[in-house]
Amino acid sequence: MFLFLFADAVAKKVDYFAATNTKNVQRFKGPGTHYPLMHVLTKRHYPFKVVGEFDHWCCVVCVDKEKGWIKKCHLSTKYRRSIVTKDTCLYAKKTDQSAVIAKLHKNVFLQIKSIQGDFAYVIVTDHYLKGWVRLRDIW
Repeated sequence: MFLFLFADAVAKKVDYFAATNTKNVQRFKGPGTHYPLMHVLTKRHYPFKVVGEFDHWCCVVCVDKEKGWIKKCHLSTKYRRSIVTKDTCLYAKKTDQSAVIAKLHKNVFLQIKSIQGDFAYVIVTDHYLKGWVRLRDIW
């Protein structure tokens, strides 16, 4: 426990989003494999907010606000990824008055292509649908 607190204290503070670049990425309680394993992420492109860096490790926060540590080599900032935080709609245009293309359920993965005002133009990762979602409904 002491080492985890020490690593948190000396970690370089950062603030950016990244996503896993492979499957089966391990997330640990601290910056090293000697810390307890929290779980293994089996989905590629899982988004995280990176809040700290220490050596070859990134301190990440996921959509449920849980903190953990992942090796830097397993993260990429190449694509902007997001997760739907509550059931919402995918719209044809950047207004909630436009036609609904699909209803999106909580925890659906999205790739953000652009942001305009209160909406993001996205691709629904697993279904190759394209459209607009409200920014307040994604993380």
